Amino acid sequence: METVIDLAEILHRYAVLLARLSARAYPLAVSVKIDTPDPSRVDAQDGKTIKQCGLIITEKDSWNGDLTAIVRVRDLGLDEDHTRPLSPLLDSSSDVVDLLGDAVVMSHLADFEEFSTHIAPLAWERACTSYIHRHYGLAWVSSDEGELPGLEFQFHASVVFKAVNVKLKRAAEDGAKG
Repeated sequence: METVIDLAEILHRYAVLLARLSARAYPLAVSVKIDTPDPSRVDAQDGKTIKQCGLIITEKDSWNGDLTAIVRVRDLGLDEDHTRPLSPLLDSSSDVVDLLGDAVVMSHLADFEEFSTHIAPLAWERACTSYIHRHYGLAWVSSDEGELPGLEFQFHASVVFKAVNVKLKRAAEDGAKG
C-alpha cells in the first residue's frame, strides 16, 4: 500500500527541492538540438565539458533556441522517495515548474553565459530575438545504469539572454552609484 502524503509535506518537499536547485553546488548537463550541414563537428564535441568545446552552433546551423539542462536528483542530495511524490504538483502547474527552472538558470547563470560563447553571435541573436521564453518544460529522466532519475528542464535561450541583461543592468547601476 502506497503512503499518502499530505499537502503540507508535499509543499515542504517542493521547498527543499527549490532550495537545492537555487544553490550552485550541483553539476548541470546542458545540451542543444541542432540541424547542421556538418554533424561530425557536433558529434566530436559530444560528452566534452563546455571549456573543451569549440563553436557548437554556427551561423549555418538551424537552431530554434531551445536548451536542455539535466540535474540528477542524487546530485541535489535527494532521493527518488523525496521527489516522486512531487510529480502531481509539477504536472499540474506551470508556475511551480517555472520557479524551479528559474532557480536552475539563475544558480548556473555563469555556466549559461559560458555556453553562449560557443554559439555564433548571429545564431544567438537570431534565436534570442525571434522567440520569447514563456514556460519551462520538465520531464523525469533516468540513466541506463538504473540510477536515480534526473530532472530535465527545457527552455528557450531568451531566458538566459534576459537574465544576463538584467545582471549587466544591475552592475551598471551599481557602478554609477559607487
